[in-house]
Amino acid sequence: MSKKSLRLSAVAAACVWAMVGCAETGEGQSAASHGDVKSLAGDRDVVCPDGETVDGIDVSYYQGDIDWGTVYGEGGKLFAFIRVSDGVDYPDSMFATNWAAAKDAGVLRGAYQFFRTDVDPTAQAELLVDALSANGFESTDISPVMDIEVSSDDAGTIYANMTTWLDYVELNTGRKAIIYSSMGFWNSHLVDYTGSFDAYPKWVANWGVDCPNMPDGWGEWDFWQTEGDTGTTAGIAGACDQDVFNGTYDALVSYIADSAGATDTDTDTDTDTDTDADADAGTDGGTDTDADSDSDADSDSDSDSDSDSDGGSDGDCGCASVGRGAARAGLVALLFHLV
Repeated sequence: MSKKSLRLSAVAAACVWAMVGCAETGEGQSAASHGDVKSLAGDRDVVCPDGETVDGIDVSYYQGDIDWGTVYGEGGKLFAFIRVSDGVDYPDSMFATNWAAAKDAGVLRGAYQFFRTDVDPTAQAELLVDALSANGFESTDISPVMDIEVSSDDAGTIYANMTTWLDYVELNTGRKAIIYSSMGFWNSHLVDYTGSFDAYPKWVANWGVDCPNMPDGWGEWDFWQTEGDTGTTAGIAGACDQDVFNGTYDALVSYIADSAGATDTDTDTDTDTDTDADADAGTDGGTDTDADSDSDADSDSDSDSDSDSDGGSDGDCGCASVGRGAARAGLVALLFHLV
């Protein structure tokens, strides 16, 4: 190799390391903290809280027996999302207990279902609605949540099944459901359909960051899952997913009232879905799953099915790594061309 080539090699190598260093120091998020929601790293949307936030958690049977009084008092958790089921085969055995106890302790509560795109969406929605109807769904409760973070189906199938579930839940509860997901999963599976879900409230998952990376087209978030399997809360033995609401406590109360139309929306449907299936239900916190479906979603999942969801404890999203890899490849190609 000539001296000129060696010089070119050194320059190219310096460029690569400069780009990698910039992407990994978190500079992409500094823009958001100054009012610009566009991240510099990969031009991603990073949206910080508007100001004050309210602390909460999400739980399932994996958390075992919960001391809800301590969760509310010492733990300072003022709201909780409680899992109803993982699909239809794994109703959560602790839902009824947690649902009642959370309310008794003064914790604002909402129900979530780990949504399986390859399972009958109507049957899943019926199970959720039946569980709420049986245990009491009130105007002071947070709207139901669709937790979507794993799928091996094509985008069209995912979209169609999501729409069926969302329509059923809205028809039978009077509420627009909240959609929980992460940038990695959404951008890999649903980015072409983002506009179809603009009307739904959003709960974003992204762990270990100052401000969450948003799925393309989401814009803002109502809830943010900030920690997964490393989070702890007084009153709960072991790990517990951590969440925040984007606003004050009074704003959260108003948010719930607005979503409920300030009227009692006790569910009362004629569906006969059997929720007594003898199965272990589980998705840890923001999302524990009992089936074999491997999820890297920003929520604890025990499943074993490939999900590209971001978050997790790495504090970054997969897209950043892909972007750095592409930059390296491009510069290396340029180097060989020049050499």
